[in-house]
Order: sequence, then C-alpha cells, then structure tokens
Amino acid sequence: MIDLAALAAPIADTRFQDLFRLTSIISLVFQISATALIALVSFIVSRAVRRGLFPYWASGWACYTCSLVSILLANRIPAIAPPLFFGYFFFEYAAVVFIFAACRHTAGADLPAKRVWLALIPAAIVAIVLLALPTVFLWRYTIHNGIFGLAWAACLVALWPALRDRASGPGVRLTAVGLALLSLDYLQHCASNWYLSAQHVALSPYYYTVTSLVDGMFELMLGFGSVVVIVDRVRAELAEANEGLRVAHDRTATALLRDALTGALSRYSFEHEHREGGISDRRGTIVVVDLDGLKQINDSLGHATGDAAIRAVAQGLSDLVRGEDKVYRLGGDEFVVVMPGMPLELARSRMQRLDDAINARMESGSAWLTVSHGLSDFTGEDMESALTAADAAMYAEKSTRKAAQERA
Repeated sequence: MIDLAALAAPIADTRFQDLFRLTSIISLVFQISATALIALVSFIVSRAVRRGLFPYWASGWACYTCSLVSILLANRIPAIAPPLFFGYFFFEYAAVVFIFAACRHTAGADLPAKRVWLALIPAAIVAIVLLALPTVFLWRYTIHNGIFGLAWAACLVALWPALRDRASGPGVRLTAVGLALLSLDYLQHCASNWYLSAQHVALSPYYYTVTSLVDGMFELMLGFGSVVVIVDRVRAELAEANEGLRVAHDRTATALLRDALTGALSRYSFEHEHREGGISDRRGTIVVVDLDGLKQINDSLGHATGDAAIRAVAQGLSDLVRGEDKVYRLGGDEFVVVMPGMPLELARSRMQRLDDAINARMESGSAWLTVSHGLSDFTGEDMESALTAADAAMYAEKSTRKAAQERA
C-alpha cells in the first residue's frame, strides 16, 4: 500500500533532495538500458523467425526506450522540454501500439501492417493534445498514466487467447503477468497523481525514485517475457523446419532405395547392400532377369504399355520370391533377384514359372510377354562374380531365344 502522505511530504534536507534526484536519474537510466537491451535482443532473435510480425516486439521496445530518453532529457534540458515531452508521450503510445500488435500476433490474430502504422496517427494526436492542455505538467502526466494503464490492459486482452491455449509456453504467461502489473501500476499512478494534485501538494522525491524502480522491474518482467515468446516461436519454427528436413530426408531415402516406376528396390540399394557392404557369411542364388522385346513394345504399343510391362515383371517376380528375397531394378528392363539360402536348382524351377506370373499381371488381351533370365549361386563376398555369371547366363538364354525365333 502506497502512503500518499509520505509521497507528498517534502524533504527539508537539501542533501537528501540531491540524493533522491540522483537516484531518480539512475533509476531512469536503468530503465533506458534495460529497454534498449530488450529491444536489441528482440530484434536479433526475431530475425530468425520467418513470420514478419515478430519484429513488432523489437519496435515496441525501441519506442519505449526513446520515450524514456525523451523524459530524461526533458528534465535535464528545460529549454527544449516541450518537444521532448511530446516525444515522451508519443513514443510511449507508439510502443504500446506495436506491443498490442505483437500480442495479437502471438494469440494468432495478425493485424495488417498498414493498420498498425496508421494507429500511430491517433497516438501523435493524443500526444499533441496532452502537450497543448492549459494546465501543469502533473495533470498531463496523470491523464497520460490513465491512458497508458488502459493501453497495457488492452494488450493483455489481445494476448488472452494465447494465455488460454494450453500449448502456449512460459513466455506467454510471463508476458501476461508483466502486462497486468504494468496496467495496475500506471492506473495507480493516475489515481495517486490525481489525489495529490487535488490536494495541491508537491510530490516527494521518494515518489519518483520508487516509481522508477517499480516501473523498471515490471518493464523488465514484460521484456523478458516477450523475448521468451520470440524464443519459443523460434524453437517451434526450428522444430517445424527439422520435421520438414526429416520428411525430405525420408522421401530422398525412399527415392534412392526404391524404384519409382515399379516399387522394386533400386540400383543404389543393390550397390549399397551387396557391392559396398558385402554379405560375407551368406550363400544363395542370384538371378538376372531381362524383358524380351521392350523396344518393339514401345515402338508398336507406346511407352505407357512398355512401362506397364516393366511393372508386370517386377510384380511377377514379387509373386514368385519369398519374403526374405529381394527384387532390384538395375535400370531399364533389367532386374536382379537375390535369394539368400536358396539352392540353385530350386531357384531355377521357380523362375520357369516367371512368364506365367508376369502375364497374369497384364491386362487381358495384351501381347504375351517373355523374359530371359540367368542364375548363379553366390558364396561369401563373391557377389560381383556371381552377378557377372548370372548376367552372362541371361544373355546366353536371350541369344538362344532370338536364334530360335529367326529360324522359325
């Protein structure tokens, strides 16, 4: 509870008057330093945020710093006090306009930038009217405190939806507390100044000292809260960006590991698993499969039919192999099947049914498809030589089929 009588009591000892005057100046310099630092930190951090309204926090604190500098200079340089008092009023109103816009943005209700800047016009008009009032400065200051207290309350109302959101971080709650305390503080100034002015008593230096310190503490709380709000948004956007990178990485990995046309494993996957890493402790059979007459299919029936034929080969292979076997598309119409632990002859008997499995995947009425295939067993790390042997066997079968077709 503020003792208004004590605030109005004069200090007789001039040494104490000088001391309190100095303390008041130091308190004001502390406020200026704190708000300037908050403005700088807000500006630096807000540059990392993609959404452009967060610099309003920095703009608000920069204006607030200018208002405090204006009142400090007005008290030290009486000759130019009127324009400095105007600067004090105007910059405080501009600060609350920007902070109101920032609070609305934090709550998810953005204000168009044009409306924010237009709001500075009535702020300037109110400052001019206050300066032109035919009364002592204390009454102007009293009215100003009332307006400013209500303006802080308006900022709290603008922030309220974010405060009710359970996903809001601690910065929103701290900002709300700072706004509430500043609103009460400035409305208290209004009431105290009105009472003392009505009683026609002078304010004690105690008042300026105490109010400067209290204002500074509340402003620091609000400033810290606003910086935390920006940091929370930066963290959220970084998390969003990281999630986007993760999704992109997964898509890239899928594109590298899977063939887009057929869904079979890609050449990159085969190279990575078998040629780079090797399978030193496994044995089995490798099969090379090549679609016969793909060029003729593309030329006579179109590339869409050719793509359908390639997909049918991949699907037919998938129908014949086991769950642990892997089907790779090396490129074009060439496929490789790696069958760990599969005996060569058993794999050969499976591949004999491949033409039927492929054509079962084609639409009825389509041309009959055939494939050539070659097999080789692999042991240990000899996958390269096994692939070469299976490839040679496939080409031998293809040549035999071509020669038989020519003789026919």
